[in-house]
Amino acid sequence: MADVRDRVLVLRHRPYREHDALLVGFGRMQGKFSAVARGVRSSRSHLAAGVQALTLTDMTIYRGRSTLYTVTAADAVRHYPRIRDNLERTARAAMLADMLDELWSEHDAAPEAFSLVTEAFSALDEGRPAEAVFLAAFWQLMRHAGFAPDLSRCSACGSPLDEEAEAGFRSASGPVCARCRVPGDEDLPQASRAWLRRADALTPDRLGTVVGSRTLMESLERQAKNYLLYHLGRMPRAFRFWEQVSGPLGEAGLEEDGR
Repeated sequence: MADVRDRVLVLRHRPYREHDALLVGFGRMQGKFSAVARGVRSSRSHLAAGVQALTLTDMTIYRGRSTLYTVTAADAVRHYPRIRDNLERTARAAMLADMLDELWSEHDAAPEAFSLVTEAFSALDEGRPAEAVFLAAFWQLMRHAGFAPDLSRCSACGSPLDEEAEAGFRSASGPVCARCRVPGDEDLPQASRAWLRRADALTPDRLGTVVGSRTLMESLERQAKNYLLYHLGRMPRAFRFWEQVSGPLGEAGLEEDGR
């Protein structure tokens, strides 16, 4: 039993009892954890500013016998005002927060994933193209979580993909060569493969600097979301919200995530 200090990205926050709140945080060293912030909904609370969703915070948590930690101090580092002032940037940040929540188990430290998402939040807050930031961070997060496909080989037969040859994209596994394509696989043109390779090579501080045409970005986003849907079996809440306000995700049906 001890107090632990960590830099934390608050993923989710909801009211609990009369004056408390339950939150899910993702710490640089602690990974994902659940905690209660007692009295935070009181007007006199000194914790309120540091436990809001999509806030970067220096947080002290008390680790007792319960799996539910207690927040004892929370000093906000960044509130990301330009994210909060724009619906798309808010949705993109929430989508990345949902990925951290869904792809990592509690107390599974993932400092590279933490750094990637906080850099993505900074890029969104700076006004870089939101869709380009999100898609580059999406595939890098999938790689950190162990789910990203090999872009250089057919996911069905393992043969190297010829950069000049036609290729497809399968939601279950990623790129497929022309010989292995079946009905239902989407087109994965050379421009899409080139964009994915360039985005995957970006350092976190360069997220959002690789952009593409409207048609290309829409295709890449549809494939990314269908890939996530296949591997999770459902679409996280923030993804469903953005689909409702921006347009369809593609042919994949969406299921409630039960939260």
